[in-house]
Amino acid sequence: MKASLKFVVIGSLGLLASVLVPEAAAQNPKCKKVVTAVDFDWVSSPEFEQCAADGDADAEALLGMMYWAASEDGGWPEEYGFDPDLTVEELRARGFASLESAAEKGQAAAMNEIGLAYLDAEYGFERDAAAAHEWLTRGSDAGDVIAPYNLARIYVQGIGVPPSAETAERFLRLSAERNYRPAICSLRVLLEQRLSFPSAIHQTYYAVARGFQPDARCWPFEIMPELRETETLAGAD
Repeated sequence: MKASLKFVVIGSLGLLASVLVPEAAAQNPKCKKVVTAVDFDWVSSPEFEQCAADGDADAEALLGMMYWAASEDGGWPEEYGFDPDLTVEELRARGFASLESAAEKGQAAAMNEIGLAYLDAEYGFERDAAAAHEWLTRGSDAGDVIAPYNLARIYVQGIGVPPSAETAERFLRLSAERNYRPAICSLRVLLEQRLSFPSAIHQTYYAVARGFQPDARCWPFEIMPELRETETLAGAD
């Protein structure tokens, strides 16, 4: 499944622009062009894999994400330009090794992907709330766009922590400030869940008026699933 479709699964392998964190590590100008080209269609190349082998953090992060994506649905390595004989287990192992190496170099998006794997129990990982929180916090502190959004998910659901609307709002605001569209949409929903109206008429009027505002036009997949499933967190703090 290509990156454009992975955007639907919020934060997983979508928004590949967040992979390219300029301050994460010095990047070879040639590798920068190679990574940008591969990011466009998510098909590997010898030059791209050489950049990763040489330790380019952005190349390692993107390569790791591609390995993990190729492992989905029974494995599709040939769709990503990989050896078609690679098994799901091999794809997952290579993906983790590449992401971990990038994360050790300060690559923020790699930290987010590892944290998300722990959070959602993907790519052979079991859910580990403490590990997810640690990796996502590292990614958020390093400047990743999506990591604070995923931290907000933890506090909305209360995964390993007490549910907290206040903390979820703080992380959503941080992700929204970094211009992550699902965070912008989810923040609006969270705030509206905490509103109270004197009557159904007032609530209807608010909904209609709000619908005419540009930032209210969000697709369902741009709203955090946990907020669609949770009536309110107003009493959580």
